[in-house]
Amino acid sequence: MESVLEYAKAMGKSTGLVVTSQINHATPASYVAHVPQRRMYNEIADSYFDAKIDDQFKVNVMLGGGWQYFIRDDRNLVEEFQQAGYQYIDSYAQLETIDNHNVLGLFADRGLPAALDEGNPDRLKDMVQAAVSRLETNDKGFFLLVEGSQIDWASHANDVASTMAEMDDLHRALLWLETYVSQHPNTLVVVTADHNTGGMTMGERAGGYRWEPAYLRQFSASPRTIAVTHAEQTWDPASLNQQLGFTLTKEEMAVLQPAHKEGAKAFYQAIKQVVDQRTNTGWTTGGHTGVDVPVFAFGQGKEQFIGQMDNTDIAKKLFAMLGRTPENESNKP
Repeated sequence: MESVLEYAKAMGKSTGLVVTSQINHATPASYVAHVPQRRMYNEIADSYFDAKIDDQFKVNVMLGGGWQYFIRDDRNLVEEFQQAGYQYIDSYAQLETIDNHNVLGLFADRGLPAALDEGNPDRLKDMVQAAVSRLETNDKGFFLLVEGSQIDWASHANDVASTMAEMDDLHRALLWLETYVSQHPNTLVVVTADHNTGGMTMGERAGGYRWEPAYLRQFSASPRTIAVTHAEQTWDPASLNQQLGFTLTKEEMAVLQPAHKEGAKAFYQAIKQVVDQRTNTGWTTGGHTGVDVPVFAFGQGKEQFIGQMDNTDIAKKLFAMLGRTPENESNKP
């Protein structure tokens, strides 16, 4: 089964993947790889090099994490891509030095650090900007997948501070894309999600129907990192206050101090409990939910994404925009 990215590539367009997970994680892999199981990470990485369209690599620009899958004892895919003409980078600073149409950028062993731990609030925006600068040189156009991958991961953990930081990471990238589309009106951006995760609710607790996100803006690290760091140290509420960005009450310390003695996992859960109480946030699950997810679009053809639709209709609309029709699924120039 051919993906939208593969069809775009077959039409002669340039293609790219920009994600905050490893680049061979489920979402990016679904556009490029064909394997029986999503966790076949090495095989997926191999296919990025081995599987081609018209003797061309499927993806011109790949930016995200994944050292452990692309630099292995049995195969060094980074070296193979370099020998095939790709420019390889492994730091965000190098994004400004890209001068090749084909780029492989890996910035972490697996997924990128959590946005709250990164220290670069524009990391996704910078990756998107660098990718577009390479892809737009193709006069036939380009297809780019962008994923704020760790919104899902943070929501699985019911970690509202990390979830909102990952959302902000994506938001900054979308602001740049909105400006880009205003200057390149023949470009279409479609924004959606494959599912909801966590069933986050606002105003769920005793504070009434009011959300207090201000507490989320002061974290100096992710709650998980704070928990791991403090679990290895003696109880230090002053340092904890500094990292959380607010002063703990006696009631909150009564929740946190016993959990601190139990180790990082229990302490992480307790920190999330305190933050949920502070912000008036609730959760319904640690998994996915079945609620409808929003679809936003801007640029040329945006009106086709108005209204409620099946998720597969989005793919059908994108295929149609690229020129493929149900009557002729092999319709290529």
